[in-house]
Amino acid sequence: MRIDSAQLCDWGGVNKEFKAFNGIRIPSRSDIVWKEKTGDFTWFQCEISIKTATVRAYEYFG
Repeated sequence: MRIDSAQLCDWGGVNKEFKAFNGIRIPSRSDIVWKEKTGDFTWFQCEISIKTATVRAYEYFG
């Protein structure tokens, strides 16, 4: 099915919970929403639930 009336809209994220992994506090549960004229539409939800992780900040932030 093709939708010819698709339009760009604003979007945002809502961090609902934070957890510390190896001493680094990050969002562990988040929703991503489209800001439509008819109201917010949640189109993606994610949750990080790992027991252990190795995070090297310099790999991501130089």
